[in-house]
Amino acid sequence: MGRMQIWSRLMDRSDNQYLSRVDVFQRTMLGVSLIAGVTHVAFLILFASLGLPHMAWANVLSIVCYATTALTLPTWPLASCGLMFAEILLHGTWAIHQLGWESGFHYYIVLIIPVATVIDLPSVILKWVVVLGTSVTYLLMDAHWRDLPGVHEVAPTALHALHSFNLAGTLFILTVLAFVYSRLVNQAESVLRYQACTDPLTRLSNRRHVLEMARRESAVMQRDGRALSVLLCDVDHFKRINDRHGHQAGDDVLRAVGATLQSGLRAIDHVARWGGEEFLIVLPATHEDEAQAVAERLRSQVAALVCSSGEQVIPVTMTVGVAEMRAAESIETVIARADEALYRGKAAGRNRVAVGAIGTVVG
Repeated sequence: MGRMQIWSRLMDRSDNQYLSRVDVFQRTMLGVSLIAGVTHVAFLILFASLGLPHMAWANVLSIVCYATTALTLPTWPLASCGLMFAEILLHGTWAIHQLGWESGFHYYIVLIIPVATVIDLPSVILKWVVVLGTSVTYLLMDAHWRDLPGVHEVAPTALHALHSFNLAGTLFILTVLAFVYSRLVNQAESVLRYQACTDPLTRLSNRRHVLEMARRESAVMQRDGRALSVLLCDVDHFKRINDRHGHQAGDDVLRAVGATLQSGLRAIDHVARWGGEEFLIVLPATHEDEAQAVAERLRSQVAALVCSSGEQVIPVTMTVGVAEMRAAESIETVIARADEALYRGKAAGRNRVAVGAIGTVVG
């Protein structure tokens, strides 16, 4: 994967974008790098205005460091992480030496701990080494440097202002870091939920999810007396399509059928890949005769599909079983009756609609 592709993946904000642990880590580190870079630009301006050129140049080096971190992050994430930690520790230590503990630069060293906690380091042991090492280093600095003055004398008013700025900056970075990481985790969880409910081939609901939706609809039907029907659809001679044209052509047919079914339904309806070449459709507020009409319309639309493999046209037809839910009947029983109707429709010659309740077959 090229660098531009990696950056495109990192910057993609689509809710359907797949987010792995590596993606969350890299996006979090990218956010930290950008925030830190902006912070050091502010320090550069501040120290230049205070007449501290050495401190200003130090922040130029820090800006270069974070720019390098952002650029190398997609290809060398752990090296970028190490560079960031080194910059925080070295810059904080040097700034404390120059301006004293009261300048508040020690607060930034603490930022290593939450960053190391949330990012994906190679091992838990390394993560604990970084966290404990930073904690011990900070405690030792606090014990030995708390009362030491800095090399440069700064007016008390300016020193207090700098301390307040650093404290506010640390709190701001912590807040933004927590927000960015929380957003990425929520986005990753949303994608995982989507993947758990979606058939990867057709992008329709999968069997588990549609069964859950069907149970909810059946509960409404039992409570309110509202009609509910199901359609069980089967692509005719699908094995023959795979054998003659290959599995890729078979996958294309399933995607085309799934898209046709989905586009031909209402927003309140549910359609899913039930398994193999079968699709299940749940029709709330729909009686059997209405469901039969829907099934016939969908069957005709599928029969009109133009699928091909190379220069060969692949004829596609579908058989549909229809069943309406009865009082005190489980959704599993309704689906079983639709399956029985589907079996009768296939036995009668396929490419037709069969109604489960009355046992009729519509050619």
